[in-house]
Amino acid sequence: MKRQKKQKAVFRKKIVFVMLPLLILTVVFVGFMAYYTARNGVTAIAKEFLGYKVMDIYKYTTRQFSLAKEIQLIDKESLYESLYSYGLGTLSGAKGGFFILSRDGQKIRSSVDMMPEEFTSLYTKLVEKEGGWIEFKAKGKDYVGVGIYFSDAEIFLLLANEREEFYRPVNAILWYIGVILVISVVIATVVMLSYVRHLMKPVGHLVETIESISETRDLSKRARVEYNDEIGYLAYAFNTMVRDLELAYHQIKNYAYQTIQAKNKEEKIRFIFQKYVPTEVINRILNISSETMLIGTKQEVTVLFSDIRDFTHISEQFAPDFLVTVLNQYFSIMDERIRQHNGIIDKYIGDAIMAIFGAPVQHEDDVDQALQAAFAMQEGLKVFNAMAEEKYGITFKIGIGINTGEAIVGNIGSENKVDYTVIGDTVNLASRLEGLTKKYKASLVISEFTRAALKSQEGYFFRLLDFVRVKGKDKPVRIYQPFVLSEVEDRIEYFTRFEEGLRRYLAGDFTGGLAVFQECVKQDPQDYLAYMYIERCEYYHANPPSVWDGAETLLEK
Repeated sequence: MKRQKKQKAVFRKKIVFVMLPLLILTVVFVGFMAYYTARNGVTAIAKEFLGYKVMDIYKYTTRQFSLAKEIQLIDKESLYESLYSYGLGTLSGAKGGFFILSRDGQKIRSSVDMMPEEFTSLYTKLVEKEGGWIEFKAKGKDYVGVGIYFSDAEIFLLLANEREEFYRPVNAILWYIGVILVISVVIATVVMLSYVRHLMKPVGHLVETIESISETRDLSKRARVEYNDEIGYLAYAFNTMVRDLELAYHQIKNYAYQTIQAKNKEEKIRFIFQKYVPTEVINRILNISSETMLIGTKQEVTVLFSDIRDFTHISEQFAPDFLVTVLNQYFSIMDERIRQHNGIIDKYIGDAIMAIFGAPVQHEDDVDQALQAAFAMQEGLKVFNAMAEEKYGITFKIGIGINTGEAIVGNIGSENKVDYTVIGDTVNLASRLEGLTKKYKASLVISEFTRAALKSQEGYFFRLLDFVRVKGKDKPVRIYQPFVLSEVEDRIEYFTRFEEGLRRYLAGDFTGGLAVFQECVKQDPQDYLAYMYIERCEYYHANPPSVWDGAETLLEK
C-alpha cells in the first residue's frame, strides 16, 4: 500500500512538473512583455524629455554666442562656464550629469568624473552619431542621455542621467512581476495537486484492484467505474480483460488437466513398450497421426546384422531358461554399444541382431557410427565372454555384416499390428554379408558402399576380401574386412602384398595371382584367404572361364 501511495504521488508530481513549466513560461512571457513595453515607453519619454532640455540648452547657447558676437566679447571660458551653469540648472536630480566636449576630443566641462577610456568611448559615440541618444559608462556606472552638436563653437552638449535612477520605475515593475510569478506558481501548484489528486482517485482504485488480483490470484475481482470518461472507460476495459482472463484461466486449467492425463498415459505407454520398441520409434509413432502411420519413406540407411556363431549347437547343450538368461545379458551389452553410436535395435531374430543407423533420426556420421558400433560390439563381446566363461563356462563368437544404401523405412504391417523397420536390397545385402563372415573367416565384413559413405577413413585399414555376386543379386560388390589401423600396423605390408595377388586374380591373371598367394602362404601360413585364392587360381588356371568379370557367384545365403 505504501508503495502504491508513493507511486501515485510520483505520478501527481509528474503531471505538476509538466503543467507548471507551461504556467511559469506564460507568466514570465507576459511579465517580460510588460517590462519590455514599460522600458520602451520610459525610454521614449526620456528621449523626448531630455531632448527637450538639450534643445533648451542649445537655444541658450545660440543666444549667448550671438550676444557675444554683437558686443564683440569673445571669452570662451566665460561662455563655457555660463553654458555649464545653465546646463547644471536643467538637471532633474542629483544623479544627473552635464558635459561639454570639443570637436577635437577635449573635455571642456563635466559634472561627472570619467576614466580616460570611458571618456574616449563617449567621445567616439558622440562623433559617430552627431549627438542623439547615447548610452555610456562613467566611473563604472551606466548612464543614458541625449547629446547635440553646436557647430558655431564646434562643441558637443550632453545631458545625461544614471540608468538605474532613470529606469527605477521599470525595475520596480520587474520586481512586482517576480513576486506575482512566485505567488502564481505556489497557488497553481496547490490547485493542480488538488485537482490531480481528485483526477487520480479512480486510477488509484484501479491500481489497488490490480495489486489485489496479483497478490491473491483472484480473477473474480473488478475495478470500480467512477467516471463516465476516459479513466472510467479504462476501468471498464480492465474489467472486460479480467473477465476474459478468468474464462481463459478456467479453460487453460481444464486443458492442463487433460494434458497431464495424456502425458501420464503417454509415459505409461513408453514404460510398457520401451522394452520392445526403440525409444526413437516410440517418439516417432507418438508424434504422427494414425492416417500416416503406415506410410513409408525411401532414405539412405546403414544396416548392421550380427549373429552368434554355432548358436544352434550351443542351444542343444543348455536348458531354455538358461539360454534366455545368457542371451539377455549378451543382448544388453550389444544394445548398449549400438545405442551409444546413435543406432537402434530393429529386431532380435533368435540369436541375431538387426540394427539401423540413420532412421528414424538421421545424423551426418551415421555410417561412421555404424562402423564404430561394430568395433564396440567386438569389445563388448570380450567383456561378455570374460563374464560368461567365469560364470557359465561358455563363450560366444559373432559375425557382423554392414551395408549402406537406400531402403524403405517406416511402419510396416497391418492396421492391427505394425513393426517399425527397413526393407529392401540394402537390408538383404547386409544380411548376406553377415553370412559371409563364416565363409571368409572374418568377424566383420562391410560392403564397398559402406566404405565409400564413410565421412572419414582415417585410423582404419580395409582389407579387400573378394568381389562377389550374392544370391539374388546380379550386380557384384566388393567386400572388405575393416581393422583399427593401430592394431594391424605390423601386417600392412602383408595385406598390401595379398591385395596385389587379388588384383591379378580379378584381372584374370591366375598364374600371376597364384604366385603371389603362394608367397603369402609362406609369409603367413595361418591366413585362410591365401589358401582359398590358391585353390581358386589353380581351378581357373585348369578350367579357364569363357567370360570373366572377377566376381565370385555365391549360391548360398
